[in-house]
Amino acid sequence: MSRILIGTVAVLATSGVVGLPGATAATSAAAKVAPVASAVVVPAVDLPYGPDTCVNGFVWREARPDDHVCVTPETRTLTAEENAAAESRRDPGHGGYGPLACAVPYVWREAFDGDAVCVPVDRRTQARDDNAHAAERFVRNQQTQEKVQDKLGNALSQWMDANHVANASMAVMNQDVLVGEFDKGDQSGAEAPAPLASLSKAVTAVGVMTLIDDGRLTFDTTVAKLPQDFLTRTGLADHLDTFGAVTIGDLLRHRSGLTYDPVAANLLVGVPDTDDADLVLIKEAFGKPLGTRGKEVYNNVNYAILGRLISSMTGEGYESYVKRMVLAPRGAPGAHIEVRALGAYGGWVMSPVEYAQFARAFSPGARLLSQRAHTFIDAMAVADKGTYALGVVVKKPTQGRNLWHFGNWPGSTAVPQKFGSYFAMWNNGIAVTVAVDTNLSDSQQASLDTALRNAAGIA
Repeated sequence: MSRILIGTVAVLATSGVVGLPGATAATSAAAKVAPVASAVVVPAVDLPYGPDTCVNGFVWREARPDDHVCVTPETRTLTAEENAAAESRRDPGHGGYGPLACAVPYVWREAFDGDAVCVPVDRRTQARDDNAHAAERFVRNQQTQEKVQDKLGNALSQWMDANHVANASMAVMNQDVLVGEFDKGDQSGAEAPAPLASLSKAVTAVGVMTLIDDGRLTFDTTVAKLPQDFLTRTGLADHLDTFGAVTIGDLLRHRSGLTYDPVAANLLVGVPDTDDADLVLIKEAFGKPLGTRGKEVYNNVNYAILGRLISSMTGEGYESYVKRMVLAPRGAPGAHIEVRALGAYGGWVMSPVEYAQFARAFSPGARLLSQRAHTFIDAMAVADKGTYALGVVVKKPTQGRNLWHFGNWPGSTAVPQKFGSYFAMWNNGIAVTVAVDTNLSDSQQASLDTALRNAAGIA
């Protein structure tokens, strides 16, 4: 993994809370990154095992006979043992994954397309890491090349200079493996906690998925069918004639018909910084007429309702439940809510690295979300514009899907200073999480998205 402190030291080699989520430069003199050396190509004809000869210390993995990914000898030995034990680790039909399903706690290794050998989770992670480094371990490719994480770091630095953003940090994932951490300015690193604003909505959405996967809710459950104590406490019991037919899926997609967003309108001025702020915001939102159910209108209160529902249905505080059931199991045990009033729609604080680990859930290959969750994400996705799904915005290009979200807080006298964030996961397996210490304008969001997409090789 590369770590770059942009503008500080050289490489060590080895949408927002307010407003809609965002849609869619040369390195400064202060930015010190490793130079790109000239390529030295080794002719394949001179290699003892042909073009796939591994560098010293590595051997072919041989997860199948033609598997020439270069790995350590220990990994090849473990791979052979996994192949031998494959049938003993199956539990056909488990989790809806058919006759090749794995018994708990095993998962498919996925060393290659169709590899359903059952292994511990860390061995699947190892296989992905080996695949990500496959090309550089061939002798024929022993040439210094600029890696994608370095391109992303340079792009972030250039964007910061062009947009007068002084402090930022970023985590980079490639094929669900952390490959880069970057920071510039006074930001204390991609492993330091940062407020992530509306990136919190994905956390809440995964919390809702735990209830759906447990059979306690469905995407089609209507507000009218929710527990009476929840309806009474939130005040929704008084609006069932106009809001009772709204579904959990509608809330997740911002298609509930709510149009007035008191968070965007008033920036929490006059709202108590407590866990009950969501009740105030929900009641304020219903003080104005509703719009059309089924039309996407981004509104923080949709996720305030969902956060309150999680607490009501589990009998546990929202933060406690989500930390235990959503974040800690997915690699973000240090996450917490700092501004209570922002809560389920914008209050989570975690490092970009921890958010990147959590957000692996949105990679189908990671199997950290159920198949029904991925089906929901894709169900309304189209190629020409972003649509809201499970706490993220999704577009459907020819292959795979692209996900993203911006978080933004403009600051006020009621809450901490300005901050912003950005998450994207593209269909080539690259994902980024960025935290900045300033509010980003629409044009800054768009240019950040463009700069990092281009650096990641996304058209």
